[in-house]
Amino acid sequence: VEALLQLSLVLYQTNQSQEGLSLLKRALWVFECSSLNSFLKMEERSAHMDHDLEENKPLFSALFRLMRVSYVAGLTRASLAASRFLLSLDPLRDPMNVLLAVDHFALLCNEDSCNHWLVDFVESKKVYVTYHDEDNPDGFECQLLDLPNWSFSFALALFRVYDETKDGSEKDYAKERADEAIQVALYRFPSVIGQLLAKNDVDTTNRSLQMDWPSVLDFVDNLITDFQNTLSDAARSDPVIRSCTFQAYENIVQIFVQQNHKLWSSWAVNKWVHENLQTLKDAKKGEQAHIMVPLSPAVMRFAKCDRSDYEDKFQTMPAEANPLDPNVVAHAMHVDTNRPRFMQRMPRGAGLNGAGGLNEEELAAFVGRGANFAGPPTVDIDPDLPLLEVFWRSALPWAHVEGVPPPNR
Repeated sequence: VEALLQLSLVLYQTNQSQEGLSLLKRALWVFECSSLNSFLKMEERSAHMDHDLEENKPLFSALFRLMRVSYVAGLTRASLAASRFLLSLDPLRDPMNVLLAVDHFALLCNEDSCNHWLVDFVESKKVYVTYHDEDNPDGFECQLLDLPNWSFSFALALFRVYDETKDGSEKDYAKERADEAIQVALYRFPSVIGQLLAKNDVDTTNRSLQMDWPSVLDFVDNLITDFQNTLSDAARSDPVIRSCTFQAYENIVQIFVQQNHKLWSSWAVNKWVHENLQTLKDAKKGEQAHIMVPLSPAVMRFAKCDRSDYEDKFQTMPAEANPLDPNVVAHAMHVDTNRPRFMQRMPRGAGLNGAGGLNEEELAAFVGRGANFAGPPTVDIDPDLPLLEVFWRSALPWAHVEGVPPPNR
């Protein structure tokens, strides 16, 4: 299975997505056949899976690859389902860092059910972020809203719920919840909004009657300064934790902006953000501002996340740099259970003494093959042999590959 996943990734990177998807399906078919039906039902399952066990890691890798492939192909519902299932296997440790993407998939579906699911998921507080290592055995933990991506996504989901609610007291309550959520997000993570506006090419230099960006962005700059000072005060006793926490924060923000900037590009959303920035600015003058909460060191778990794993495209190699032999790929893609062996040990119809048969020396070697583990020395390796024997034969000193010089012994 590991070989299938690795070759599948290489095929995607060489712009052979159909072949890569075929190999990924084979890997998923293996796991599906080896799993109980009760385990595949996420709503009814109470058992989890330990990612630290070597035999479990390929399943996590295959599901993460399925999530990414579905996202690149534009199948947002499939990517959301795969990410939710992957998160349910180990929700507390989240070894594949799905928490950086599942909120984006829910918003990208743009459906009422997905918006309500995101809101309910955050408010349930069943999943939280944990981190511990050798230097910090006691560990750290925080809630989902302590992550910038979840704080902003939660606010946007509430804004969509408000937009879908009919007029009345429920709509006023939904508007109040959405405004409170976005104000908390803007105050706690002020650097996010500037990057979203820049990514969406919003003109923040001109003034208008409806949106005066220069005045509120000056207030945002002051918030960023307060944010950095609060971070310094929180981790002054340990500069390593401070540095790692800020690095993880920047990484989360970059991934969030990379994924979600289009969801924040509409005029209605920008106007809503501007209104709440103005509200925060007025509250600051009236000394009714929110309390600046420092970042939790639990976000350090995301410091080493690879941003390319959350892109909506695969980084492909140029055609002339394709390292795969098309003949090798053709053999891997074509599965024929009735094909003949690649190497015929004895041609069909030939007896021991007939034409093409074994001579006396070859017959003696064939009869006494049990003395050696794998027969007499030979440079020909039969690919139909068991995989372990193929690997063992390839490591023997007399085995060589055409064009590859022998090693120095």
